Order: sequence, then structure tokens, then C-alpha cells
Amino acid sequence: MLDHIDDLDTDYDVIMMSHIIEHLSNGENVIDELSKKVKIGGEMYIEYPSIKSLNLPHMKGTLNFFDDNTHIRLYSLIELSNLLIKNGFIIERAGYRRDIIRRIINPFGIIIYFIIGKPIASLLWDYLDFAEFIYAKKVK
Repeated sequence: MLDHIDDLDTDYDVIMMSHIIEHLSNGENVIDELSKKVKIGGEMYIEYPSIKSLNLPHMKGTLNFFDDNTHIRLYSLIELSNLLIKNGFIIERAGYRRDIIRRIINPFGIIIYFIIGKPIASLLWDYLDFAEFIYAKKVK
């Protein structure tokens, strides 16, 4: 996937990794290398399943970490934050993803999907702490 990472420019403003690293056995190495590509003042956003997802019920669309058979590794907020700090970032925000807009809108989606018999797990993520995120800014 990132075979030619050394060939990338070193002046990226933003790198977003949303639900990627849980599919990688070497996610720390990928983040370490991508961090070098962000310019000073640039930002990095990483989102991934939290350890809490191990205890959530199984549901179509991934509510439990193991619902997706391509998930191969859990990562922690502490290890990824420390990796970013080592690479010259400060952590602006981090924790469980709890998007207020999704929390307001999703009850309607949840009701509709249960009525038609197709529950979608991602509608519950912001209520059940399925995902963690880190938003960091490069300062050196």
C-alpha cells in the first residue's frame, strides 16, 4: 500500500488516517514515516477502534472489533500519542470519538434501520465509544 513512502513530498498540510491502522500489523511504522511527511504547522488525524470495541455486541457493519475479519491489531491512545510526540507533534485533542452532530442525527437513522430490519453498527459508534481518535499538530 505505502511501498514508495520515501518518494512522497515532505510538505503535507494534513494527513488523515481514519480506520486504517487496525488493518496493519506495522501501523506504528506507517505513522512514524508519515509523520515525517507533515510540514511544521501541519496536522495529523488518526481514528481507530478502541479497546472498548472488544466488549461491544456483534453486529453487521462492525460494532465489535472482531466483526471485521480484516482487523488484525488493536492500538492504544497512549502508544500512538507518544509516537506522534516523538515525531514533533503536540496532541491537540484525543479520546473517544463522540461527534455531537452524529449523536443528534443518528437516533432517527437507528429507528429507521431497525424498522426495516437492517441495523447499521456505525450508527452506534458515537454512543458506545467504538472509536478513539488523535488530532495532533506538528510543531518541530
